[in-house]
Parts: sequence; C-alpha cells; structure tokens
Amino acid sequence: VGVGIDINSSTNNTVVGNVIRGAFSQGIQTKHPSGDTTAMNTISGNTIVGANVGIYSQNSSRNVLTGNTIETSAISGIWINSAPYTGVYGNTVRSSVEHGIKIQASPSTKVLHNHVEKSRSGAAGTFYALAVINSTNVRVDGNTLLMSNGETGLVSIDVDSTTPHFGLLYLFIGGS
Repeated sequence: VGVGIDINSSTNNTVVGNVIRGAFSQGIQTKHPSGDTTAMNTISGNTIVGANVGIYSQNSSRNVLTGNTIETSAISGIWINSAPYTGVYGNTVRSSVEHGIKIQASPSTKVLHNHVEKSRSGAAGTFYALAVINSTNVRVDGNTLLMSNGETGLVSIDVDSTTPHFGLLYLFIGGS
C-alpha cells in the first residue's frame, strides 16, 4: 500500500517526531537498491501504528533508531535486513504479529534498552519478541521482553542456528 516515510538511496537524514498511522507496508523505510551503503540516518521519537513493518532498514548501514514507539504491526515492529552496524536503542514495540525486533544478516548491530511486548494473535509458526538471524557480533543488552502471557526471559529470543554466537552474541535480558 506504500511507505509512510521512504529514505531511498539517501544518507545523513534525520526523521524525528512523526506520527504515522494506517495500513502502510512500512511506516519508515531506509533502503538502498543494491549492496550495503553507509547511510547514517537517524530515526528518532516517531510513533508508528498499524504498518506491516514499523521501521524497515535494508542495505543501509550505520543507521540509528532510537526512542520510537511502534504498535500493532502485521509483520515486525523493527526489521533490520542486511544493514550492518545499525543501532536500535530505547524503542518500544507492542503487539507485532510476527517478530517484535528482527535482526537479519546484519552483523555488528546493537540492540540496547528496548521494550518489546509480544503478542502472536493470528500468526502461524514460531515468532519471537527478538530474533537474531544469520548475523554475527550482535550485542543484545538491557532489553525488556514480554510475551503475551506476561512471561519474560530467554523464551522470547531466537538466535538462528546458523548465527555464530560463541562469545559474539551478548544476551542480557531484563533491565529497563
């Protein structure tokens, strides 16, 4: 259906304080059409309600996503795909049907101090509050992850079996 705010093949942009509501495919998107491009965009303090994916970053590295609120996403609240060195800090994600935060093929990403309330209503398959897939050297620290039944902890994290994580993936669950 379209994108709320599209940062396409652009660098050093700041997207701050917007409210995006409706059935968009992505609320905010940073994307480069081919290969990894150093984008260094900042997405901060936005509210996104009802998009398929709240914030989607693809082939666009070194972005910072901070202090955003994302609710009722049909797929994932935040999806980082082939976007290494991205920082995902202090965001709130509520009621995503699939993953709350999904880090895919994005090495050296930091996921710190986020709050994810996960509900799986209507989703077939296994989905997580936080998923790290095919990524190395990812740091996950100080996040609060709540499943729909109110449980917290490792039950809500998936580290894909192809992700090398012997000392390279840091998991510290809880905190604020």
